[in-house]
Amino acid sequence: MRIASGAKQSPGIASSSRLGGTPRNEPLLKVSLSQDPALLKPILSVSAKQEAEQGSTRQNKIVFTIDCNYFLFIHKAQLTLYDQALTQLKTFSLPHPLPYRYTIDLKDLPYHTDTLHYQLSVFDQSGKEDRTGIGVILLTKNRD
Repeated sequence: MRIASGAKQSPGIASSSRLGGTPRNEPLLKVSLSQDPALLKPILSVSAKQEAEQGSTRQNKIVFTIDCNYFLFIHKAQLTLYDQALTQLKTFSLPHPLPYRYTIDLKDLPYHTDTLHYQLSVFDQSGKEDRTGIGVILLTKNRD
């Protein structure tokens, strides 16, 4: 990993020191650190968990947690759901910028299935695609 850094003395400090005056209320040194994004190892993953609505015991929603360290480069993202036979059920377009959590109500699925497979796909400005592996969640029966 390469980290770029820079430091520079505030101009007011140098001139006041030479003139024998008192320094102004400025920092003595300005420092900045940045990481070269081209050298980062890209991270893209998604996990799913079935949860209950607040105040309910019925687990009627799925919360997807997204981990991505290059979300600023993502122009479009979609979450695709599949049934147990890996037949596509539905594709959800995710908001921009890519959220950390995304919730789907089980009522938004075309039909109930006990096993749900999912995959996150992201696209940059030029349409290049990156995607996660296919994940799986076993859904409980206590849902609407």
